[in-house]
Amino acid sequence: MYRFEFNTRPDFQTGYPALKLYTFQEAVSLKKCENPEQIVRESYCPTNRNAMNISITSAKCLIQIITAMLIILFFYTSAVKLLDMDEFHRQLANQTLPVLTVAPLLWLIPISELLVSVLLVFSSTRTIGLYGSAILMLIFTGYVGLVLMNVFGRVPCSCSNLIRNMGFKTHFFFNLFFLTLSVVGIYMSNSQRKGGPVAASDL
Repeated sequence: MYRFEFNTRPDFQTGYPALKLYTFQEAVSLKKCENPEQIVRESYCPTNRNAMNISITSAKCLIQIITAMLIILFFYTSAVKLLDMDEFHRQLANQTLPVLTVAPLLWLIPISELLVSVLLVFSSTRTIGLYGSAILMLIFTGYVGLVLMNVFGRVPCSCSNLIRNMGFKTHFFFNLFFLTLSVVGIYMSNSQRKGGPVAASDL
């Protein structure tokens, strides 16, 4: 028989209502609860605790899936650039960018992508990696969006072998998808770090 708490007097150590357990029949007969149906929804019910544990486990799995997808994306794109710097330089030179920015970006972009992928590998730096991922994807998505709005007057070629055959519209939604993944990952990671039933229910 499950027993439930309805005492509202605070416990002097925790500040939360003190535990005084009643059976379903006792709670109804003593009128501890105006609506007896609320009893089965109490947070002390094992069923609700199991559901919360399942929710937390599902959230952890989803974070791992998001992280794995971002690691694959950034590691692959950085490796392709670093292994063929001459080709990447030609691609950057064809962009609608100031000439003086080509040389710094030649190293900054692939190293940033590689750094983000490494940060995502370790749980202690994963949140930082997710923020880095979101920043990079926001920049890439914003640039492609400006190209689609004809801000630069011409459409340059793609700088990634992964998406070279994509049109810029498809490229935009591709980047937007990974930007969304990064933001969702940040939210879930922060919620998980807070801990407790409230954070678990938010997930």
